[in-house]
Amino acid sequence: MSKAVLIADDDELLRTLLSILAETFAEGYEVLLACDGAEALALARARDPDLILLDVTMPNSDGFHVCRALKNDPATANTPVILMSAESGPEVSRMAIDFGAAAFFGKPYSPVALIDECRAILERSRSHAPPRAATPPPSTARSAARPP
Repeated sequence: MSKAVLIADDDELLRTLLSILAETFAEGYEVLLACDGAEALALARARDPDLILLDVTMPNSDGFHVCRALKNDPATANTPVILMSAESGPEVSRMAIDFGAAAFFGKPYSPVALIDECRAILERSRSHAPPRAATPPPSTARSAARPP
């Protein structure tokens, strides 16, 4: 799997700004861009990104429904999603978490706080990656080959 971050927002300026921020928190990651919910869902399923930044209010399926669809799909269920919305407050934040988001940011949000959250999520994702298959040490391989 290649390292990638998916940014989905129908506002072209915000997509551009978020992709610039991604260069800060996701160095070495490919940045994928989607302009609506349907494109975000298709890209997420096709490319298996490490993190998804998803606007709530988008055409062709809003961010809540995209998040729920991703969380209900075994192939993308473990992909962390950060939902962002111009609407904010405890109800919207709680709804985002109920839909499976790892975090919620109400607009306007602090770029520093968003960067910190993205870095923390990517770090947790890396630390929970499945371990590589271990090669037994030479002494174990020899002792296993000896007759009892």
